[in-house]
Amino acid sequence: MVVNDIEALNNELRLSLSKIISKNLQELEVVNSTLKVIEKQINEEDIYSPVDGVIYKINKSATTHGGVIQAADLLFEIKPKVRTMLADVKILPKYRDQIYVDEAVKLDVQSIIQPKIKIV
Repeated sequence: MVVNDIEALNNELRLSLSKIISKNLQELEVVNSTLKVIEKQINEEDIYSPVDGVIYKINKSATTHGGVIQAADLLFEIKPKVRTMLADVKILPKYRDQIYVDEAVKLDVQSIIQPKIKIV
């Protein structure tokens, strides 16, 4: 009789554990599907620039938690990295004899001065 009781308890325990495992597997499937949706949302929120460059200016609303950005507003201003650039520069008279047309030149930009715009 004791052997039968032990076998009955063993079977009952196995059935109980099987139900718990089944329930946990179902919950795991739900969590995994939720995780996949969240990963997809994260990937969709990445912003890629159409050009290689440096972020020059950031819209304040883009960095403010809960900030609102209108459809026509810029998120960032990107200064493109290009190898060829047209520059309007002032050359001191003492260096003018060292510069030739169509010659490659290396410029070091110390600062970028933007013209001030007066809004009337």
